[in-house]
Amino acid sequence: MSINVKSKFGLPSVSYKNLFFVSLMCMLLFVSLFSCALVVVGAEASVKTEADLLAAIDNAPSGVSVAIVLGADIVLTNSLSIPVNKNITLVSDDDNVFKLVGTVAAQSTIAVKSGGILVLDGVIVTHASGVSGSGVNVASGGALILLSGEIFNNTDTEGGGVVNFGNFTMSGGKISNGTNVMGGVVNNGTFTMSGGEVFNNTIVAGVDGGGVLNCGNFSLSGGEIYGNTLCGVYNSGNFTMSGGKILKNTGNGVVINHDGTFILSGGEISNNKADFGGGVYISSSHGTGNFTMSGGMIFNNTAIEFGGGVYNEGSIFELSGGVIANNTANAGGGLYTMGNFTMSGGEFSNNTATSGGGVYNFMGNFSLTKGELFNNTATNGGGMYTYGGNFTMHGGKISNNTALGSGGGIGVPGFSGLQYVYIFDNVVFSNNRASASYNRSSTHDELYNSRISNRVTWTSPFTQGYNNYDISYISGEQNNGGSGGPTKDPGPDGSNTPGTSPPPSNPGSNPVDDPRADLLRIVIVLALVVGLVAAVLIFYLPKRATKPKEEDLSNFSVV
Repeated sequence: MSINVKSKFGLPSVSYKNLFFVSLMCMLLFVSLFSCALVVVGAEASVKTEADLLAAIDNAPSGVSVAIVLGADIVLTNSLSIPVNKNITLVSDDDNVFKLVGTVAAQSTIAVKSGGILVLDGVIVTHASGVSGSGVNVASGGALILLSGEIFNNTDTEGGGVVNFGNFTMSGGKISNGTNVMGGVVNNGTFTMSGGEVFNNTIVAGVDGGGVLNCGNFSLSGGEIYGNTLCGVYNSGNFTMSGGKILKNTGNGVVINHDGTFILSGGEISNNKADFGGGVYISSSHGTGNFTMSGGMIFNNTAIEFGGGVYNEGSIFELSGGVIANNTANAGGGLYTMGNFTMSGGEFSNNTATSGGGVYNFMGNFSLTKGELFNNTATNGGGMYTYGGNFTMHGGKISNNTALGSGGGIGVPGFSGLQYVYIFDNVVFSNNRASASYNRSSTHDELYNSRISNRVTWTSPFTQGYNNYDISYISGEQNNGGSGGPTKDPGPDGSNTPGTSPPPSNPGSNPVDDPRADLLRIVIVLALVVGLVAAVLIFYLPKRATKPKEEDLSNFSVV
């Protein structure tokens, strides 16, 4: 006999036997959905030959992430293609790191087509000895994600490790040992680097590039770019740096050319060495470069000639924060500028040069409203040296600088050089030192009164500015640090066509979405719904069926 419960409202009866089967079906449905989700999200294939690898890519479902595990080194007879709507992750097995080896000259080892996504996680992408070609070429609309592994020993006239026209994201891994190329990474799309290393890539003289040649949008927040020749980053696009390191490159740390922009808010540029602009070189030979620095550090860089930390050839440099320190050059230890330089914060400290320990201003315009030049050293112009260009100081501080000759704070070439120095109210000079001092001559009074405010704090014990501690000229000197500045473009010549490529019209577009995330969200929601229904059927309805209210017993019948 079975008990059927019938409501007076005519609702369907609930049978214990039916209830059991319904609950069982719900649980089986839940397990099936969850198992399918695991299979789809974590689909995987293991390969050891080129044929198996091509078949695994061909059989991968469109729009679904598929991991392909390399069980051996694979020599490719053609460029490996990641086609449209394929989302492929290449990994090595647990015990080894295997190689994909390109063997066809002038072809990339891997080509990511438009709409394709490739994730590299623990494999090596290279070329056979003596065979040219880039490591990975990413088409516009394609995406490359480098998590670990290495792209190395690739050589090509268009770029060594990665040539990117789409989206390239690097959070780990290495790109190294590209030779006679434009860059370890040549970016014409969007390149985001938060980790990993780009190192030991080499180009020949007269070619743009080094570690990274950026003609698109490049964002650096972590990782290191080091040991490259001729520079760490050659930028003719949009380059933002909020972290990471650019260091120990044989050549400039960063070159800005072809109307490129560089925004530095964090990280460090250090221990680079070049003829001009050891840390940063802002060129004006092919357009007006723009460098904005609000944070980070430029330190321990060396220029054989001008601008140990920064060389501004005739473009725009705006400093509002950060540190430029411990750099060395013949002229302009921290900065050599022939363009427009505005300083509203930050510091130049512990820089060294023959002239202009902190800053050498040659025929440019230097405006100081906030920030400090301190502890810099030079033969003449410890804090700064200005020749033929205007220096205006509305605020900030010049302190603790040393000139072995004259001009502990500011040095100028001859009496006529004083006419380019303007000092306004509430400016502070302190503890600057030079070899000798003197009070100004009465013949300087007219110039002094038209250029120097009477509300300025001077280095003790002086109460006025024209002396050999704070502002001074060298009798008979015309220009210390190079008459007329450099007579030729001292940096890369920028004659190669990749440097002229315009940045994308929509910077930062084409984000890479992982389809696994959406699928997993759907599965989780379905699992929750099924679990809730099962819980109601198992725990709630049986109790209501077996424990009716006493006042409603009259509405039930026993069959």
